[in-house]
Amino acid sequence: LFLLLAPVIANAVWHMEELTPLLRIGLLGGIFTALASVPTVYFQSLKQFQKNAAIAVCQTLIVFLGILAVAWWRLWSVEIVLIATLVGSAVSATIFLLLVPRAALIPRRRVTVADLSIRRLLQKTPIREPGAWAGQADTDPMTFAAFNLVSTVIVMIILRADVWLMGVFLDQKQIGIYFSASRFALPLSIVLAAINAALWPRASAHLTVQRTKTLLVQTFRLSTLVAAAGTVYAILVPLLAPFFFGQEYAESTTIGQVLSLRYALAILICPVGVIGYSFGMVKIYWWINGIQLAVVVGVTVWLLPLIGPLGAALALIANEVIGVLLAGSILWRRIRLFELGETPA
Repeated sequence: LFLLLAPVIANAVWHMEELTPLLRIGLLGGIFTALASVPTVYFQSLKQFQKNAAIAVCQTLIVFLGILAVAWWRLWSVEIVLIATLVGSAVSATIFLLLVPRAALIPRRRVTVADLSIRRLLQKTPIREPGAWAGQADTDPMTFAAFNLVSTVIVMIILRADVWLMGVFLDQKQIGIYFSASRFALPLSIVLAAINAALWPRASAHLTVQRTKTLLVQTFRLSTLVAAAGTVYAILVPLLAPFFFGQEYAESTTIGQVLSLRYALAILICPVGVIGYSFGMVKIYWWINGIQLAVVVGVTVWLLPLIGPLGAALALIANEVIGVLLAGSILWRRIRLFELGETPA
């Protein structure tokens, strides 16, 4: 369907009909990227983080090898890079899907209309591990994967919403300024991903409430130090935008600072999101992400016509603030209930 709608999207959103073939290649790449994520989500839901990390690294290397091939033969063009990424995603998806048991991919019985119900997909399992405390007696691996997949899809839409909406409201020059500014936030996004990857195994361990609280405090102290360094980076480094990109991109300085501050804020609050999985919040994050998506779209649509691409950057700040307020308040309540020996709703 999206492949058929590519010409409409190219004209209505980007106002450039020549983008149609690029959109089609990108959409195909998105399909294989989604398939390639199945093994990582599967092993993550089973808390097999070594396999999860190894698969993620290998998939990235396969795609990177495609880019290296483009560089080796000097075939640089947008079309060739997209095709190389598409092929890399297809190869990695094909290889690593073989590691996932067939029973996890193909149901043993016939799929009925009732099985397609979102409510049934996300329902809580009645089976609990003996001896597990309430925070860990959460959901079975496949249900966890279902919740996690829904959250991941919504988050990916949030991360792309700014660019798509700018295509509607802004001209190409302003979009180029925003993209240049976003390059300054790249190092902080890598740091954020590294912290999340390091926290996942600890947050998924079967710890007592008190030990989980201790872990939350310790990781929050560490993330505060990293976020403080990230704030200094966010203020100073984007000032070099005219030096890196030319004087015509001087406007990207402020946008780069805001986008970098967004990641510094995300680093500060990331322990709240990751530790929340220990308290069964995987069933809650998807609707929090839905609220965040509504906020990002609303703020972006409101501010883009008023202040240009800076509005999209501010919308991402609002995304982080709303997320930590909702997740933090629910997590605090759940911790209190677990300490009192009650099971949260």
